Amino acid sequence: MANICTSFLFFTYINRWIKCYKRLNTVTIYYQHIYNRRPDIVSIDVNLLRRSWYVEYIASYYPDIAKFSNIEINNFIEKVSKFEKGLPYDSVELQQAYIDLINSFIRYAFSEGKAAYLGLVIEEGVGNFLKRIPVGLVYYLSDRENIYIQSPEIDVSEFEKLVYKMDKVINEKVITYYSSMLLNRGIYLNRISMHNEAISVYQKVLRLKQDKRTYELLADSYLMMQDKEKARFYYEYIIKNYGSTPAIDKKLEFTKK
Repeated sequence: MANICTSFLFFTYINRWIKCYKRLNTVTIYYQHIYNRRPDIVSIDVNLLRRSWYVEYIASYYPDIAKFSNIEINNFIEKVSKFEKGLPYDSVELQQAYIDLINSFIRYAFSEGKAAYLGLVIEEGVGNFLKRIPVGLVYYLSDRENIYIQSPEIDVSEFEKLVYKMDKVINEKVITYYSSMLLNRGIYLNRISMHNEAISVYQKVLRLKQDKRTYELLADSYLMMQDKEKARFYYEYIIKNYGSTPAIDKKLEFTKK
């Protein structure tokens, strides 16, 4: 069962896939230091990045990043040190220095021809100069819009076991995370007109949980494909089980023309 780290940033060489998402930051660091595996990955925990000791660790372990982001690193350490020592500090300036630091790491990745990825939960302003494309359980950052990026397959069969269905933490945290990333993937696929693929993704989400939004996105996908019969089936299912809205009524009416 995967344990999800929702706030992280990592880089890897383009066209080299990350196949494992289990506790990305801590496990990645362990395997890199102890077993020297996947040294091409730079894994950064953006929560730990709020502390000077961790920034200094990043700078010492990744000297190329330290050189590229020298100004941002020094600026952040200067500001966060006041907070850590209990001295007066400007919270707005500190937050901006933190955002600037992460964005400088992203720019480093692009300057080196590496791909940069973000987790689902990330600070506002991070990577806002790039597009986020959902792949697997992370976002791939791109400077181009409406391009197709292949995604690793997400196996949700484990969550269908009774032991996990009865687990409150799994349902409220892990399944919610998986569902959110899959829904975002489906929306992205529809945006680039890959409707069949989007339908497969939404059907996978429905194996995890059933809700009005997912059914509506599924129905919308069929409507985009001009499959009015299946679209009508799901719109009627939504009205019967979740109630109607003017938007759904309008789309249902369109399927009958």
